[in-house]
Amino acid sequence: MPLIRPATPKDAATMSRIHALSWKAAYGDILPQAYLSQLPQEHWVPFFLHNLGKNGFKAYLSILKGQAVGCVTFGPGRREIQGARQEGDWGEIYSLYILPEYTGQGQGKALLQHALRQMKDAGQKGCYLWVLQE
Repeated sequence: MPLIRPATPKDAATMSRIHALSWKAAYGDILPQAYLSQLPQEHWVPFFLHNLGKNGFKAYLSILKGQAVGCVTFGPGRREIQGARQEGDWGEIYSLYILPEYTGQGQGKALLQHALRQMKDAGQKGCYLWVLQE
């Protein structure tokens, strides 16, 4: 079972690296290879530094043997869902990524369950995740 801990601004580069490597592994048949090839591991660092802890944006890391192997980000829903969105009613999983060599080992499930518990405890009555159709 992984250790799940809150991410801090010091983790921005680690989270960005997890996102970039995951994108390259998962989206190779969906996004142009030229785009993925040039995607720097630091791409999301400014985003995380700007958003961590603001407007309900939360992030957690999955730690296995002392190494961050996955991350989940979540917070208040940013869209109306079936007309039910009122401030604080819906949560959203913004991202959930695991390093490719750790997929299929329960890291994503543990992070997702953690995020869902956090949202439920915050009083959100539902949540959603946007995914690519492919």
